[in-house]
Amino acid sequence: MILDDLMKSDWSTLLISVAYTVIGIYIGHILFHSSLAMIFFSAMPLSHYIYNSLKSRRRVHKNELIKIYLYSFIGMAIVFGVASKYISLSELTVVGNAYNPYSAFGSVLMNNLKVMFVCFAMSLIYGTGAAFILALNAAMAGKLFASLLSSNIEVAVLYVPHTSVEIFAYFLGALSGGMLASAVIGSRAFGRDFGKIALDASSVYTIGVAFLMFAAFLETFVLPAMLGKIPW
Repeated sequence: MILDDLMKSDWSTLLISVAYTVIGIYIGHILFHSSLAMIFFSAMPLSHYIYNSLKSRRRVHKNELIKIYLYSFIGMAIVFGVASKYISLSELTVVGNAYNPYSAFGSVLMNNLKVMFVCFAMSLIYGTGAAFILALNAAMAGKLFASLLSSNIEVAVLYVPHTSVEIFAYFLGALSGGMLASAVIGSRAFGRDFGKIALDASSVYTIGVAFLMFAAFLETFVLPAMLGKIPW
């Protein structure tokens, strides 16, 4: 693809992901009037780029993969945030439990861990499935922070703190699966580098779990206390 040739730096990755997302939102909105279709058409060219990037390199350093995912995520989140002010993204809801002052820490954490595992599994099994997970989380993050910028204090207080941490954890889950998939795509599944890649992916996934524990604590203890729901 022509746009792939332009992706030579971090900033160009950001700009091209913005272009992909604008086109994807336009096609999804015009043809299907569906936010899920917008996500699908935004992720398709990105998945193509991720696959070609991993396929064309014998060695893909984890920092390079992180940059690809991170800058793509930021670009998509910006576009979806702006788009949410002009078109309906009503099909998008925050993945995981919404705020509930009576939720138990364990149930919230287990629910979010299941979502994170799905992110990991899709990235690993489908390889470029990470692009669709990134697009979905970027759309939710963009919509969330657009609400914050609209001075919606209720949304900011109830959702932004723990949801931001959860979305980042899901990003790490997708990243860890993508790291393992990169070893398979790059024909290193049984090579000497695979053990190191698997260790790096496990470390990233573990960090994601830690973030989910922190998010669950915010959701079930800190926020209710701030709103006077828990008498300390």
